[in-house]
Amino acid sequence: MLFRSDPVLSQRPGDPGGCSSDAFLLPLNDMVELVLDFFQIFLTEKLLKLAQEAQDDLILSQAYNVFGLYFSQISDFSSALDYQIKALETAEKINDNISKGIYTANLSYTFHQIGNYQKGVEYGKRSLEIFNALNDSDQQRPFHYYNLANSYDNVAISYIMLRQPDSALNNLQMGFTALMKSKAGAASNQYM
Repeated sequence: MLFRSDPVLSQRPGDPGGCSSDAFLLPLNDMVELVLDFFQIFLTEKLLKLAQEAQDDLILSQAYNVFGLYFSQISDFSSALDYQIKALETAEKINDNISKGIYTANLSYTFHQIGNYQKGVEYGKRSLEIFNALNDSDQQRPFHYYNLANSYDNVAISYIMLRQPDSALNNLQMGFTALMKSKAGAASNQYM
């Protein structure tokens, strides 16, 4: 909401309309956040419409994913799941394995967020299977090991909540190893 309706703030002595010009304004940080949210949604909706018109499933899956991430960020997990599932289904339709891995990892995290830790583990393991099955050239792409580390971490977090510390520790160690490979690759300009 862009305006406050607090009657105490809106009535100041000597103000002809009973309101000051700044009485209704939100704090600057709130305004900036609203504008950024608006543009993120606006641009994503525009992208979604263009992808649908162009019948471009790759862009369509990415637009669904952005919506899913946005709704997850604002804790609307039902909408997040809807869009993340659409993103995954669209990536499966075009057999985009990298996107399938990323979207499956996003679903793992969202299921963890809503307390469905078993599904979090299930989708996390599925994303690991996808990332580990990528061909050599895809595994050399930027962010591969970061995505792998993220998937291991998602599984570990759910295992922690399921009170399975040995499984959690194993996945954390695997995630750390993948992250170190990611950093080593970036440092050696392997991905440049």
